[in-house]
Amino acid sequence: MAGYETTVLVRKSGLVFAVFAGVSAAIGQGAFWATVTGIACAYFAVNYFFCRIRLIPGWADFLTNLGFCFSLTIFNAAYSNLLFHTLIVTMMLTIEKHGIRYAPLLIAGAYVSAAGYAAKALTPDTVLSVAANLAGMYMLTYATLHVRKLLYKRSSDAKQMKELINQSNQHYRMALTDALTGLYNHRAYKEKAESIPQYVILVIDIDYFKRLNDTYGHAIGDKVLSKLGHIIRAGIRQGDFAFRYGGEEFVVLLPDADLALGYKIAERLRSWVAQSEFSFGTVRIPVTVSIGLAAKAAGTSAMAAFEQADEALYNAKQRGRNNVQSYGGNRFDDCRRIYSGF
Repeated sequence: MAGYETTVLVRKSGLVFAVFAGVSAAIGQGAFWATVTGIACAYFAVNYFFCRIRLIPGWADFLTNLGFCFSLTIFNAAYSNLLFHTLIVTMMLTIEKHGIRYAPLLIAGAYVSAAGYAAKALTPDTVLSVAANLAGMYMLTYATLHVRKLLYKRSSDAKQMKELINQSNQHYRMALTDALTGLYNHRAYKEKAESIPQYVILVIDIDYFKRLNDTYGHAIGDKVLSKLGHIIRAGIRQGDFAFRYGGEEFVVLLPDADLALGYKIAERLRSWVAQSEFSFGTVRIPVTVSIGLAAKAAGTSAMAAFEQADEALYNAKQRGRNNVQSYGGNRFDDCRRIYSGF
């Protein structure tokens, strides 16, 4: 179907012509004014209902309106020829392809039959009027078919554009996502870290990961990384950002957080990892992480904040691993001592 909104507009114009036909008959008080007014009212009611329910025109609708038009023309109703024209436009815009060739012929045949019956005798004026209307119907059919093609092309172009945009968005998301863990990747970190003015950064590293890989193999190592990604995603707040920075190192950005909240979240992640069961078949692996955190204030570079958190991570490794340390100016603070209330 092409241009449903255009079809509705044409149908509404038919309602206007039906009103004109009914009012003209009622004012003129001709021989069949009551019949014409009744048919016009029925036409208006049916098509108004179709507009309200947003019915897509089909053959039943077409034949119903063709009957109204035929009846109005038989009784010499004013504007009945215009209703034939609106019917052509409506059907040419909406009817299926194999019906395009038949609808105009049916409409033209119905019009010629009704006009001939109403005229009683073929006068030059009648022939000229019928010929003029048939020519108008032909031009309308030709023009509407071109409009239909344009609408179909525009619809197709819009659909293709939407698909391209969706594909582009999907590719962009894939380009920013680590396939193994489902977290954001290093590229996404670089884009996000500079765009947030203030946050607490956690740098997380798996303890003895090289030994784990050497002992159990890279396939098991990948499974450990994947599970750790799920734990991190479950342990942070909505609105926080988790990244696989590279190898066994992860980064979490906590916007609008202070060091106290940062430590609380970091300690939760550390304890969850330590308590989680990393079992793969018959292999059960003890896994722990060390975490360093630092605060990035507005005006501070993301690189500086990362380096501070990375130094705090190094300090956590030096203090036996499986612990959380923060960077505090020129010295490291033992977070467990300072934030023992959590």
